[in-house]
Parts: sequence; C-alpha cells; structure tokens
Amino acid sequence: MEIKNYCDRIIELYEEVSPENQDRSLAIQLIYKMRFEIDKTTFTNDSLIPILITTNKIASTKKNLKQILEKELLSLISYLPHKLWMENDGEKRNVFQRGIGKKEGQIAESLINFAKEIFEIKLDRDAFAGKRRGYSIQILESLSNYFEVPEFMELCSKSIKSKSKNEFLDSIECLKEYCKEKDEIPSEELIEIINKRIEKTKHRTEAVGGLNLQVEIGLIDELEALLRLDEWKEKNGRW
Repeated sequence: MEIKNYCDRIIELYEEVSPENQDRSLAIQLIYKMRFEIDKTTFTNDSLIPILITTNKIASTKKNLKQILEKELLSLISYLPHKLWMENDGEKRNVFQRGIGKKEGQIAESLINFAKEIFEIKLDRDAFAGKRRGYSIQILESLSNYFEVPEFMELCSKSIKSKSKNEFLDSIECLKEYCKEKDEIPSEELIEIINKRIEKTKHRTEAVGGLNLQVEIGLIDELEALLRLDEWKEKNGRW
C-alpha cells in the first residue's frame, strides 16, 4: 500500500462520526505499517508530504483519536531525518545542503516548514500543546545533525520560556543534544532564563533538567549542580 493510501485511511478513521467505528488499534497499526514501508524503500519528498498533511490536519482539529494519533505520527516524523542519514550510508553528519536542488534539501525544507507550522497551532483547552511544540523542537534538533537549522535555536528559545513543564523539559533535552553535537554554548541570555526557571520552579524535574543541561555542556561541574539543587530543595522544602 502506498503511503498516501495509509494516510487517507487514517484520516477516514479519525473523521468517522460514529465512535464505535473509530478503530484506534487499526489506526495505530497503519502508522506502524507506514514506518515499515518507509524503512524498506528510498524516501522522497513526495512520500513525506501526505504524512505532513495528515499530521497537520489531526494536530489542528479536535476529535476522539486526536492525541494518540498525533503522538504516533509526530514520533514517526521525528525519525525521518535519521532515515535520510541511513540512506546515505551513514556519511559524516552535516553534509547535506538545504534548498530544493536535491532530494535531501527538499525533505529538510518540508520538515522545517512543518515544524514551524505545528509550533504555532493554538486550540482551546489543548492538553497536547506543550508536547506538540516539544516534538516540533525535536524535529528541528534531529535535522540539525545533518543540516544547518537556525530555526532550531529560535523556536527552542521560545519553548524554554513556556509555562508548560513538559515543553520546558523537552526543549532542555533537545538543547542539550544540539549543543553537544555542535559543540556550542547557549547565549548568556538563554542561560539566565534557565537559571531563573530553576530558582522559581516548584517542580524538581525542571530544576534537575536545567542543572543537568549546564553540567552536560560544561558550564558548571557536578558539585556546583548538587549544591544548587540542595539550595532548591531547602527553599522549597522538598527532598
């Protein structure tokens, strides 16, 4: 079955009016089968577009199967930059050029535009909003292993300022991987924002995540991180 046919069937299940006909297990199976098709063939931008259109449609609307399908589709899309790398026999990273001149560049541009679009989606009472933006950052971070993607730092900086705990943690993790891969240090302004978050948060995971980022990229050592975490625990009465 062609990828577009899988996508069409997923949308049919998603838009089914009768809840009893919205077959969750079948829809997820179709996504897994689509991943199998992608793995066994050479991937093209024409193959990618139906997946992006389907995911964007589900992400932009609210129906019964929304969160589970959106999560599975975004996980699949996050994998695609690595699929490109594997198709090129695991060549040295950052070898691809952006732009529409070659297949890899076309796919990169489509994924970058998609990541930027879903990052901006706004829905009332959207419980998945923070995770969606986290996936957007993850897609850009994955692409940055193979292309120059300045859009990553732009959107990651916005996500780190988010009130969402999940979005903050996802962004911190992506920023850590990005900095380690590129051997770069975030701006002083961004580190200051992270440090203020550590000071003010009531969530231990946020404090640990912010400190761990700085240890992993060499800004502070483990002893300093432990001392600052002890200060946070004492301030918030949590051990």
